[in-house]
Amino acid sequence: MVAHAFPRVEGDLPGAFVWRLAEALVDRGHEVSTLAPADEGEVGETMLGRVGVRRVRYAGARYETLAYHGTMFQRLTRSPVAAVTFARLVRALSQAVNEEILTSGVHVVHAHWWIPGGLAVRNAPRHGRTFVCTVQGDDVALARRLPGGRSWMAGVLRQATTVTAVSKSLAAEVAGALDVRRETIAVTPMPLALGIGADPDQPRSGAIFVGPLRRRKGVHHLLEAAAILKRNGQALDLTIVGDGPERGNLKAQALALGLNAVFTGFVAPELVPGYLRDKRVFVLPALDDDPGLVAAEALTQGVPVVATRAGGIPDVMADPGAGILVPPSDPAMLASAIRSVLLEERFRFGAYHAGRVLADHLSPERVAERFEALYTRTRASRTSLGQPAVG
Repeated sequence: MVAHAFPRVEGDLPGAFVWRLAEALVDRGHEVSTLAPADEGEVGETMLGRVGVRRVRYAGARYETLAYHGTMFQRLTRSPVAAVTFARLVRALSQAVNEEILTSGVHVVHAHWWIPGGLAVRNAPRHGRTFVCTVQGDDVALARRLPGGRSWMAGVLRQATTVTAVSKSLAAEVAGALDVRRETIAVTPMPLALGIGADPDQPRSGAIFVGPLRRRKGVHHLLEAAAILKRNGQALDLTIVGDGPERGNLKAQALALGLNAVFTGFVAPELVPGYLRDKRVFVLPALDDDPGLVAAEALTQGVPVVATRAGGIPDVMADPGAGILVPPSDPAMLASAIRSVLLEERFRFGAYHAGRVLADHLSPERVAERFEALYTRTRASRTSLGQPAVG
């Protein structure tokens, strides 16, 4: 596997789903290794759990900051220095892919994100190996923003033997860029380490958001919605779990609006269920592509969801009893949906039942089983999306 984010230690958040998939494939009898960038000169241990890891150096330590911090794609569009460093990262990953193929008996090279992982694999001699590329969301959003970005993305993906996407909406967009039928792109959600939450009769109160505090997550609209509810006589206790560049602005906004909002800062992933399970509603007001995995985690804890109709969120919210979807960037609709979920008991039971289904569907075991079948079919078919097969 090739990814620009892969946990540096157990419990690390960046790329955690890639590790969960890799570990589950090991459970099914496969040998899995991962290529990922170094972090400020740190290459870490050669094993994480049962997965081999090689951290690739690509610049001086003080410049090796593109990965793991959630800002790679933003920096690429704003900083010439970051763009040059990124080119060195792609070159270093490409060389490492070639070396691994030649020395370790690899059958399948699976890149997560078309950029930089897919680009690195495309540029590396693959010696007849199968190349699978999974698009995640941020990488497709970058293709929209860059001049000629969709054509660049399509050029990378046409080199893949198989392309997958983590949501139906991303699969449709990628199919459009490649000018192929939507059914050609497999929808392959990433795994979550999920556990079933408490009984729906458990007392719960308040609202919660969990995620990185970036503008595109739309938390400012959640605060506006809370202010609308407050003006209408329904004060909302808010818990905002996560950290990021917008944290200071959001705290100032909450203070100016007179809201009862607690900002926890970063919380380790294994502690997030504890924050979720006693809340009455989880709110995900994303502005654009979002995989919706944290909404799935909320549902598995029996928490109804109010979220925007963006990215992979509708895939997670397939059960209408699990919560309410609203348009992005509409605080009034968001406030109305939150009010409905708080008042209508049916959503508590709907969330509980939807969460049980998702816990099975998104378990590492089930996701690994689907990817194993995809690898097998792909190697057997020996076809690619844009040219004769190479794997």
